[in-house]
Amino acid sequence: MLIKNTRFNIVYPRISNLRRKAFDIEDLLKDYFHQVTLIPVPDDAPEEIPRISTTSHNGHSQLNISLSNTQLITNYDDTFQGKWENCLTYVEDRVNTLYNVLGNYANEGYFFSGLTTEIVFETLTDKEPIKDPINLIKSKFINIDTNTNPHDIEQKITFVIEEEYYVNITFKNLRVYEGLNIQSPGMLRNEKAHYLVCVLDINDRYGFNYKDAYTSNIENAMKVINITRSILDNKLHKMILEGVFDL
Repeated sequence: MLIKNTRFNIVYPRISNLRRKAFDIEDLLKDYFHQVTLIPVPDDAPEEIPRISTTSHNGHSQLNISLSNTQLITNYDDTFQGKWENCLTYVEDRVNTLYNVLGNYANEGYFFSGLTTEIVFETLTDKEPIKDPINLIKSKFINIDTNTNPHDIEQKITFVIEEEYYVNITFKNLRVYEGLNIQSPGMLRNEKAHYLVCVLDINDRYGFNYKDAYTSNIENAMKVINITRSILDNKLHKMILEGVFDL
């Protein structure tokens, strides 16, 4: 089980004059990130377009801050990929810092937050390679009757827990090719690998959507991370092996 990437989003009411705050933000983030870059977009551009961007010291994370959304995107290298707990601790530390920083400017609180985690499976618990991800998804999650085998497949399932959190779980296959050259005929013939992929998207947008005057906070953000942690720790393999979703 390899964690390929994570994306953490924090959504809040519009922050005015964000660019004027850029260098204060840079100073508050200096333990984790480089100098910020001010993105030259017009003042009347959609508020979700980033105004401030920076990268982490080791280059694994990209941080984008817009008037109404902050997104932390992290791609993990070989040191972290196989150690999901390290990945979530990495996210947790930086999300704590982001909330401390944004708390200076998001005076009206937060709408919701969410963590998306992409996981690639080369093997399962028996260490045997997954030879046919499509058939695994068909047999565990989809009841279809067809005389033609799918070339690609994707299945998304959404749950609600604690009347606040969406738990979105997507299973799909991923084909990896080598020697890809768009100028060459037969460019997709060299399939290098075929993997099972799971995408976990956990957020508290259900509370925002359905509860009057809902306000999210750092505790909700940590709960999002802990729900992800619980699924990765002892539930995801059971979903795949047995088709049992015990949340």
